[in-house]
Amino acid sequence: GEYDNNDIRRRKTAKLILDPGELKFVVNDAVSKAVLCPQQKTTAKLSSGEDFGTIVEYLSDEMPQYAHLRSYMLSYSMINLFTMLNRFPDIAFRVATDSFYINKEHQPAVDKYLGD
Repeated sequence: GEYDNNDIRRRKTAKLILDPGELKFVVNDAVSKAVLCPQQKTTAKLSSGEDFGTIVEYLSDEMPQYAHLRSYMLSYSMINLFTMLNRFPDIAFRVATDSFYINKEHQPAVDKYLGD
């Protein structure tokens, strides 16, 4: 990481901001804390060349929260989801990241596997 004016170690963070109000707030906040990076703002563009938003770079002492735990929990929920889909392959009509959806008519088939 890099050190700010107060000798606090921080990591460079880049944030894509779409809203002009949020952009003004983030830039003012970073300037007041003296953590805005020299190449402060870059315009993000779509492949068509159209402006999409602004990328702001600043120094932050925030660390990503429990990234390893989140990935572990997501893999656990995916294993559970695949187990449920194997058990009920014909009644699932929609699948999300951590759940699947069934029609109410199939509820009794699923209820017998639910705990008290």
